[in-house]
Amino acid sequence: MFSFWKKEKIPFQIEDEWIGFYRYIGTNIANRDNLKVKFHAFINGNTSSFNGTITEDVSTGGIAESSTISGYIKGNKIIFEKRYKNNHFYNEYGESFTVFDEGEHIVNYKGYFDKKKNLFWGTWEIFDNYTSGYWEMKRAVQDQ
Repeated sequence: MFSFWKKEKIPFQIEDEWIGFYRYIGTNIANRDNLKVKFHAFINGNTSSFNGTITEDVSTGGIAESSTISGYIKGNKIIFEKRYKNNHFYNEYGESFTVFDEGEHIVNYKGYFDKKKNLFWGTWEIFDNYTSGYWEMKRAVQDQ
């Protein structure tokens, strides 16, 4: 019996080089809601457990410090944490600042794999300051 609710397995390994972007949604921070912050990810591991690093494009509003990620995939759902060594904040004018040696900055990501578009998409959230947004990620080199 065919079911629209059947979870598809992702037909490949997650280990690869990825490119993507994230956006802020509904913030009170000047100029953040219109940004499309680009990033570059290198992911190791497999669907049950992966890790890697992300570098953001500072010219598109990204944070200069590289971050680490760790997560997993179940069915077509992806869940991971992005961790920066230092805390990063934006004031109401959109100016960024970093607080060194006072704990990590953690961003929680969740999303799904879109088989037709061959990419991951979803939402992200920073729990301690109620900031959230949208993200997408695809392989840096797409299969021909």
